[in-house]
Amino acid sequence: MIRETLEEIASRLDVRKQMMRMYERDCQDKVEKLQQGAQPDSMLLKGLNEWCHRVAHRVKLRGFETPTSYHQREAILAKLMLVITELAEAAEDIRNGRDEHFPEEIADTIIRLGDLVGALGIDIEQALLVKEDVNAGRPKKHGKLL
Repeated sequence: MIRETLEEIASRLDVRKQMMRMYERDCQDKVEKLQQGAQPDSMLLKGLNEWCHRVAHRVKLRGFETPTSYHQREAILAKLMLVITELAEAAEDIRNGRDEHFPEEIADTIIRLGDLVGALGIDIEQALLVKEDVNAGRPKKHGKLL
């Protein structure tokens, strides 16, 4: 029993080390691009709208319907519940120590959001830039103590 627990812990640590190495490489790439004069926001967000449109197109080709108008409120709510379901599956993976499955569930969440964003024609690149500006103007922890 203890041996299994130690092996599970070692496995989780290995996954986290791999993720950290990937994050460090990504950061190094971004620093190099910034040193070459790239704009941080455009570098991070460029192509996100296009990716969302491609996701929505692929979902439609598979026979699934995604709302294309805000008037389809019930359909939008149903799609948002699917996003929540993916997040719940990610939470279950963490709760049950299935770290190797967690990234897949997070990817599923982002894909489902991308489908909705693309189908509704949301300019998510602009929305994220605006929201970052709003958040930058907020006090630390939004003024809360905890």
